[in-house]
Amino acid sequence: FGSSSKLWAQFALLSKHIPAPISRAMAAMRWTSLVFLPVSWACSYVELPWQANSTVRPSYLIARTMELSNLYGTTEYSIEAVPRGSKHGKFGYVAPMNHFHFDGLPIQVPFEGMNEQGLTVSAHYLAQAVYEAPTDQDEPLSALEVVPRLLANCSCVEDVIKLLESVKVVAPKHGKQSLGGLHWAIADTSGRSIIVEYLEGQRMV
Repeated sequence: FGSSSKLWAQFALLSKHIPAPISRAMAAMRWTSLVFLPVSWACSYVELPWQANSTVRPSYLIARTMELSNLYGTTEYSIEAVPRGSKHGKFGYVAPMNHFHFDGLPIQVPFEGMNEQGLTVSAHYLAQAVYEAPTDQDEPLSALEVVPRLLANCSCVEDVIKLLESVKVVAPKHGKQSLGGLHWAIADTSGRSIIVEYLEGQRMV
């Protein structure tokens, strides 16, 4: 989240320790993003499988871009470790935290993270998102709370699906104003990954 030159200097250092096919793919992402910069404004997400040898199951490198940047001078970022048991969660996790300062009211929320079970959750902007309608029978869960709730309580994709079936994911609000739409990329250590979206009030997996 620093300057572009600093980020790519860090990437160059990191790439020395990444298998060559993955390193080349990550470098290609840089130039592709520059080509489409004038016509796009969106986060990107990629999963790259690789296998060190035939005796171990494949590993996965998960990368994303954060196009939100410093929104109107109100946004700051930090990388934080959330301990197990926070807000009654079963698992600890590491996440880049987004700190928003709207009307003097700070909002802290992760859009990305990985927990101690290896589950990763990544939130991305989706203009077409229409969330579920709240009901008296199900707990309402703000879309901004999906990432921390899943990371703190789920160990695999199947757990994620069960948790989302038990709640109603509703539109986040700041005061009387609804905030933007999101969808989520979710992956576990088995290699299973899903995309979760809410379209026309229905959950789509």
